[in-house]
Amino acid sequence: MSAKMKRMLGAVAAGLSVWAAVCVGTEDYWTPRGAPQTDEWKMKTLEQVEPRVNISQLPFDITNAGSCYVTAPLNGAPSSNGITIKASHVRLDLCGFALNGTGGTNGECGIATPEPCDNISIRNGSFSTVIGCKARNNGGAGIHTYSHSRVSECTATESAKAESIHVEDCCSIRESTAAKNLGHGIRVANRRRVVANTCGENGFMKPGTNAAGIYVDGSNNIIDGNNVMGNDIGILIESNKIGNLVIRNMSGRNTPDFDYYPTPPPPGNFVGPIDTLMESVTNMNPWANFQM
Repeated sequence: MSAKMKRMLGAVAAGLSVWAAVCVGTEDYWTPRGAPQTDEWKMKTLEQVEPRVNISQLPFDITNAGSCYVTAPLNGAPSSNGITIKASHVRLDLCGFALNGTGGTNGECGIATPEPCDNISIRNGSFSTVIGCKARNNGGAGIHTYSHSRVSECTATESAKAESIHVEDCCSIRESTAAKNLGHGIRVANRRRVVANTCGENGFMKPGTNAAGIYVDGSNNIIDGNNVMGNDIGILIESNKIGNLVIRNMSGRNTPDFDYYPTPPPPGNFVGPIDTLMESVTNMNPWANFQM
């Protein structure tokens, strides 16, 4: 055996010795600490690992930052918001359950933020006969949050006096459904991302209201990959707004000639080519919008 090989084997042996010494001194993580049945001996609960507040009845006010969740369908009370968020930095997970309201007419909300709050996340929920804030049979809005918020995987339908989903500046709405509302499905202010949503049959309760599946009432937004079908207007951009990017959307069966309105879009906005689908895709541009 050469001297070089001996040195290499010696280095390996020394490393294994150090590793063995460390392993021998390692704490035993398999055996529970403490005496049996004591708090130290038991596993931590989910609330200890991730502290969350369980919302078990409505109305409910969220007044502190943190995470809240729902474990069953909840019924609202007359003349009251369902869940009112009064703090910033809140994550609300509806876990797939519905908030069922009373169909009030006083502008009450399914989920409301009546004062400016930042960093609000609402996800995994649906609204049915909610009182107001952009949901089914509401007098106000189903979901309404202020700036720096996110709404994802939610459903809001049949609002009688307002848009379905309305969030303020610098927010995102994705993978949500806004349908069968008297007003617009999704209302967009400034600097928002509206991605992969379904907006259909908005304006159905009163045809001719010019309710849009997506109403762009602001500037510098991204409207990408949405399905906008059967509304008074598909995607509507206000004439004095600029810097909006509208790409890869599917629109159709809206009021004739109003799938993308106005056409051409107001100056300063960017709308991908519109391919009128007949029997096959004719535009290979990856940013193209489609019209059925």
